[in-house]
Amino acid sequence: MAPTTDRQNRGAIALGPMRRPSVLLIYVVAHLLSCQLVGGAEAGLPVAGAELSKLLADLGSSDAETRTSAAQELGKMRPKAAVTPLIRTLSDKDPYVRGWSAWALGEIGNSRAVGPLIGALESDVARGKVDPTARQTKSIPEIVAALRKLTGEDFGYDPRRWRDWHSKKENLKTDTTGNK
Repeated sequence: MAPTTDRQNRGAIALGPMRRPSVLLIYVVAHLLSCQLVGGAEAGLPVAGAELSKLLADLGSSDAETRTSAAQELGKMRPKAAVTPLIRTLSDKDPYVRGWSAWALGEIGNSRAVGPLIGALESDVARGKVDPTARQTKSIPEIVAALRKLTGEDFGYDPRRWRDWHSKKENLKTDTTGNK
């Protein structure tokens, strides 16, 4: 839950003992609004629409630093609405944007990201020797960490093993449900 601010403490003291339900209701609503404006996701509340819209728009910025920052903030906020836009940024030309987007997807925790993360791993491994210190493959450790977090599996930096595991899992889903 978001930390209580001095303003909230003063408000609670001013309200005194809350014997009337209407006073309690006003206090609770004010507190919830305050939490939503000061870290709503941490308080388990929906993210403010304007803030989310701005961050989603920032993912499409021409500035890599802006895209990276947006991915970082979305990962902290964990809104489900960010999954598809973050999946799109896994193919960004900047490895830091790709890495932070992978991290954010891991934080959000939506299994729809697993296939695209494996695709991003395949692309990044194809870019060159897997070297987490090399700029062009800088996103690989974050992609693998997100895959580990989302799946509970660990196939390291081997995209073929990730793809094989994912294909088998998808085939099992198809077999048990009769459709994909």
